[in-house]
Amino acid sequence: MKFTDFFIKRPVFATVISLLIFLLGVQSIFHLPLRRFPKMSSNVIEVRTIYKGASAELIKGFVTDPLQRAIASVDGIDYLTSNNKASVSLIQAHLQLNFDAIQATTDILAKIAEVKHQLPKEAEDSIISRSTGSNIALMYLSLRSSVYNQQQITDYMERLIRPQLETVSGVSEAAILGGKRYAIRIHLNVAKMAASQMTTKDILQALHHYNVQAAAGQLEDKELLINVTTNAALHDVAGFENIIVKHRGHSSVRMRDIAKVSLDIEDKQTYVNFNGMLAVFMGIKATSYSNPLVTISNVKKQFQNLKQRFPAGLKGSIVYDATEYIREAIYEVIKTLIEAMLIVIVVIFLFVGNIRAVVIPIVTIPLSLVGVATCLLAFGYSINLLTLLAMVLAIGLVVDDAIVVLENVHRHIELGKTCEQAAIHGAREIALPIVGMTLTLVAVYLPIGFSQGITGALFKEFAFTLAGAVVVSGIVAISLSPMMCATILESKIQENRFSIALEHYFERLKTGYQYYLHRSLDHRSASVLLLVVITLSCYFFYRYTPHELAPVEDQNILFSSVTAPEYATVDYMRRYTHQFEQLFNKLPEKSSYFIISGMEAPNRAMSGIILTPRNTRKRSQQAIKEILQKKLHDVPGVRTALFPLPPLPIGGDGLPIQFILSTSGDYAELDHAATKLLQAARKSGLFAFIRKNIEFNRPQIRLLFNRDKASVFGINMLDLSELMLALYSGAEVNKFSMQDRSYKVITELEDFFRTDTQSMRNVYLRTANDKMIPLSSFLQTKLEVRPNQLTQFQQLNSISIEGVPRPGSTLAEGLDFLKRTTEQQLSSTVHYDYSGQSRQFMKEGDRLIWIFIFAVIVIFLVLAAQFESFRDSLIILSGMPASICCALIPLNLGLASINIYTQIGMVTLVGVISKHGILMVDFANHLRISENLNIREAIEKASAIRLRPILMTSASLIFGVIPLMLSQGAGAESQFSMGIVIASGMFLGTICTLFITPAIYTLLTSDHKRKAILE
Repeated sequence: MKFTDFFIKRPVFATVISLLIFLLGVQSIFHLPLRRFPKMSSNVIEVRTIYKGASAELIKGFVTDPLQRAIASVDGIDYLTSNNKASVSLIQAHLQLNFDAIQATTDILAKIAEVKHQLPKEAEDSIISRSTGSNIALMYLSLRSSVYNQQQITDYMERLIRPQLETVSGVSEAAILGGKRYAIRIHLNVAKMAASQMTTKDILQALHHYNVQAAAGQLEDKELLINVTTNAALHDVAGFENIIVKHRGHSSVRMRDIAKVSLDIEDKQTYVNFNGMLAVFMGIKATSYSNPLVTISNVKKQFQNLKQRFPAGLKGSIVYDATEYIREAIYEVIKTLIEAMLIVIVVIFLFVGNIRAVVIPIVTIPLSLVGVATCLLAFGYSINLLTLLAMVLAIGLVVDDAIVVLENVHRHIELGKTCEQAAIHGAREIALPIVGMTLTLVAVYLPIGFSQGITGALFKEFAFTLAGAVVVSGIVAISLSPMMCATILESKIQENRFSIALEHYFERLKTGYQYYLHRSLDHRSASVLLLVVITLSCYFFYRYTPHELAPVEDQNILFSSVTAPEYATVDYMRRYTHQFEQLFNKLPEKSSYFIISGMEAPNRAMSGIILTPRNTRKRSQQAIKEILQKKLHDVPGVRTALFPLPPLPIGGDGLPIQFILSTSGDYAELDHAATKLLQAARKSGLFAFIRKNIEFNRPQIRLLFNRDKASVFGINMLDLSELMLALYSGAEVNKFSMQDRSYKVITELEDFFRTDTQSMRNVYLRTANDKMIPLSSFLQTKLEVRPNQLTQFQQLNSISIEGVPRPGSTLAEGLDFLKRTTEQQLSSTVHYDYSGQSRQFMKEGDRLIWIFIFAVIVIFLVLAAQFESFRDSLIILSGMPASICCALIPLNLGLASINIYTQIGMVTLVGVISKHGILMVDFANHLRISENLNIREAIEKASAIRLRPILMTSASLIFGVIPLMLSQGAGAESQFSMGIVIASGMFLGTICTLFITPAIYTLLTSDHKRKAILE
């Protein structure tokens, strides 16, 4: 190809092209956003409906079923779940990745409006919210004080802090956790009520009559408008105490006579403990498309400004900041990038032995890495962990083309040509292989760039970054590198002691390689047999190597999910979780900890222990987890599962294993199947912790009213329902305002009357003839055991098996066991599915295999088109099985797992290892025509001549990924996974390729001499 002559003869033009690439790249870098992962959206739309006093069965049948039937028809929903508890229906629509959440929310609102008339009139309006699918916020803030109580702290957060932080760009919600909102609680004394001849209905009517939130209107003249207000609303405890409930002769019965009124808290079932001290938390969640680094940075600034205005005695602190890990991980990758660059420079010098010559391939590195930033900006991408990781790999790839040019020009100089002549002839010979190698690497990443799911969302920018860097390096290699060879290199090679020794070494290496290659070609059948064995072994290595979605990252924090018996109260949870504090405080790696109890249910808690940075502790997060899990397991009264943050930004919350059993039958049948599966799972030894989310152990008292007797007394079921709701549900019956904010008024029995059913029988009602009768006249009670909740998955009754794999076991092994056991031992009426991280793993498991196969097909076709031969394309790819097999060996030995990073590494190997075949096959074809050599002579000579550039390019990539393998900072696990695959695959794969590819060439190559004659 003679077009390279133009750049050699026009050196300024070649220099200008490279300078423009560099300058545009520098400009682009300053406009690229910085993120942890590429921009993507995984949204969950929640529909929460409150129906106070309704049982879980009633909620499911009358609220959830009609709502989810309507919602299920909305486009973009991946799967639908629902959770039915007493008084609450929660439906979650998990959207497909990157689906338009605003459109989906609008459609769901429209569907809810269509079926609203089917819901009970007593049910409150559904509340629609959108989240990223994770209950774990990006940042947790804590406010605590020894001067102010929790109600005052909560009120301060609601009035002053939350409004300020929610206005920060990118913040979707500033949720208060463990907050204690003010409420007026009216504790009714049934004995005093009975003595005063009053019923609950009298009290409710008095509240509605004497506490009215209403505007009185306006006075209007021709030129004057005056608003009129009243004192109809109550604002304090004294006002509610003085409400006249009933007139009795000349006296009146006021609220204080039959009840205790207090300014109390709305929710008594939650509490937050931060480092052993009661506190109120605020969780900062970002929108799905926001940049978390920018968002949290702005939140920090705003929070610091707010802290300056805190009243004396109020302290605020940042409990957890997820962006600290993100920044550390980005720093680690940038450090790795610099280390890899320096290592590659040293490697090239050790192969070339001449400083002038080293400059030629080294220039390619900054040009390619900086130049690709223009491509990133054009496509709307960002600088993130994966694009930076792509640049680390690119360092070993982008120098390949320039190395090949340099080596070939250097060879012509050794033959006695001038630098310009050598550059012209050398560039002509190598231009076509460079184009082929560039296209090959670009082609290998196209399937990744256009794939769907997590792989596409995460690795699209990775793929196009690598492809863009390789394209830039290819342009530099055929424009700047030949020109630099002509101007920098010297016709008379300046030799020193080191370069002389280096030349002698490579000459001996070349001679030895020729000898063993010649011997191996005498036994081609052995090479072919070896290739067959290697190809078959790839399947077995892949099949019996542990699989997971991504390696668990040490993110300096461990969470635990705590479950107590269904009857547990907040006091019960505090008593047992207090033992957690003692265990946390004994850990030397502890930075801080928190315990949040009662957020989902009174018997549920979540705790988190923040660890010191990984470079300051001797034990890894995994080692700490194993030790701490055993200790937490020994805490009586609660069941605890310890787990780290998920390694990828999507997949949902909860434990790693979420295996769903569903049926169209009843829950009793489903629970029997789930219990059977759970017993088998516990015996398998694959799980450190496993449970089901539904337990038939919740005590429940069923009230059995004698309808006939009640009817005789003129009492209907509506009256009875309102009575029980006001006395036992803790529901809001009225509102009051305090300092211009609205709070709840709650009625309930005094604690003394809530301990058993006997007091319930002593509650009085008024009959139609104005007489008082106790509930015991027509009430019986029955103690039952019911499920703690009723869940559904895709509108079918479901139970979720949740767990954590034991150390040494993987997510794939756990899910495979549950799947096999379900298919073999459970009824065919029971179906299985996955949610959360397990669902993402199962969806992505096969996708990467097909991406790999498609990448091989694309490369094969690209090479066939370039060489005008399907045979040559097959020969070039003959080294691929050896490379993949060698990459799987360390994974099979337990050094890493097959995950999303190692599989992308294997796809990279396909493109890189094929470059060796291109160099050998292209030059052998050229020698057969130009020097009239036979097939064997041509491939032996071509392989020997191309040995040095092949070893240089392999060494550059292998040593370039060593910093990935040796990384100890944030993100080290994923970096090691990719590094070990590429290093082992290139090292052993290159050795196998040097012998297998020539053998296959002698067997399959086409008649290139005949092609030349025809042309």
